[in-house]
Amino acid sequence: QPAALCGVVGLDPTYGGVGAYVAIDADNGSRFTVSRPIWGGPLYRAGIRSGDIVVAIDGEPTLSLALEDCVRRLKGPAGTKVVLSVMRAGWTEKQDFTLTRANITIPTTAYDVLPGGIGYLALLSFGEDTAREIRRVLDEFATAGVRALVIDLRGNGGGLLRAAVDIAS
Repeated sequence: QPAALCGVVGLDPTYGGVGAYVAIDADNGSRFTVSRPIWGGPLYRAGIRSGDIVVAIDGEPTLSLALEDCVRRLKGPAGTKVVLSVMRAGWTEKQDFTLTRANITIPTTAYDVLPGGIGYLALLSFGEDTAREIRRVLDEFATAGVRALVIDLRGNGGGLLRAAVDIAS
């Protein structure tokens, strides 16, 4: 199964949860795996990493659960707690992490200025505010003297057609 954004429903970029992209990873024995923590979210702050296997959520094993069931158990109102039992390569025993769910806002872009005045812009999805985010990033690039731009669409799950048209324009 492809990676899912933990707790996102439709195209709403905000949800209550732990902040992670997750998947049932066939390369990891079809176990519930963190694909990528969302920077600044509860999972990221707890030190949980990409590739970590979540073996239980609030004491319930994840091995027999579908991806959607695992995600449903991770999301919830901000301020509520959830306990993740995690295994990592090199660990001999699982470790429990008690996380406090938060309101997570998913960025639709990521960017940086690379050496040589190259602007790097990753379009993670086409959301309601993506065109506005990109205008702001391009203004920052202009201020920084960026001479060329790399636009990265890898892993972009799509989104609003109107946003994609606005960006292309």
